[in-house]
Amino acid sequence: MELPQPVAAVLDRVVRAFEDLAQLRGIALGGSWARGAAREDSDLDVGLYYRDAKPFDVGEVRARAARLDPRPERSVTDFGEWGPWVDGGAWLVVDGRRVDLLYRSLDRLEETLAAARRGEHAWHFGQQPPFGFHGPTLLAELSIAVPLRDPEGELARLRAEVADYPPALRDALVQDFLWSTRFTLLHARRFARRGDVVNCAGCLTRAAATLVQVVYARNQRWFVTDKGALEAVGPDWIAPPGLAGELAAVLAAPGASASALGASVARVEALLDAAEEACRDLYAPPFRLPR
Repeated sequence: MELPQPVAAVLDRVVRAFEDLAQLRGIALGGSWARGAAREDSDLDVGLYYRDAKPFDVGEVRARAARLDPRPERSVTDFGEWGPWVDGGAWLVVDGRRVDLLYRSLDRLEETLAAARRGEHAWHFGQQPPFGFHGPTLLAELSIAVPLRDPEGELARLRAEVADYPPALRDALVQDFLWSTRFTLLHARRFARRGDVVNCAGCLTRAAATLVQVVYARNQRWFVTDKGALEAVGPDWIAPPGLAGELAAVLAAPGASASALGASVARVEALLDAAEEACRDLYAPPFRLPR
């Protein structure tokens, strides 16, 4: 992994600040710098890994964070303050660069992987904008993480275990999100008939998000982030033709009248039809929806 010298210098400062933190089980670089998609001003995402039975001391994290970022507006949370899936962490500025510390439970990762292998997943819409947090994203983040300190080899072991996408998770995500998209578009069409712009546009946006989940699962690709998710869909992927362009066109101007909204719904329904065809070996609607 090659980082620009100023970025590498900040990362080195952060790692050295926390590497001897008691009960810390590992440190890893994540985010756009880990997956090679960073811009010059991208944040540095640094994971701090722990075990639930013996977590590190957040008070000590605050003290060390203050030495890195003396600004009074820095933010360091306790465990669980950011929600059920992103445990907590810190928003810092170190030598002029934004640094996000992310607390990561190794136990939660192991539990999420076991659930994925059983075809189980969770979606917490309130966790973060715009579309919430999907449980398997923890595994996606692990798959691209770059271990920087891993004294017991726990990160390396878990990264090796997520190298293969679980077929049961693929099947469950395709089934659940194709159905969710169809159900959402049923409501979108009803809102369109009434000329209800806000609710129809909301349904179209939600349908776009769930269609993206279908495409990633169908191709057994880990979904890491909403940012750039459509741009990452390559020509070798199984996906509805023109997916990114069609969704962008519809969401840029869904319409202000019943007829225009209806046309937008029809365009997204056509994408859904194509996705269902691409997943016909994996998908069976649980029951017939009304029209």
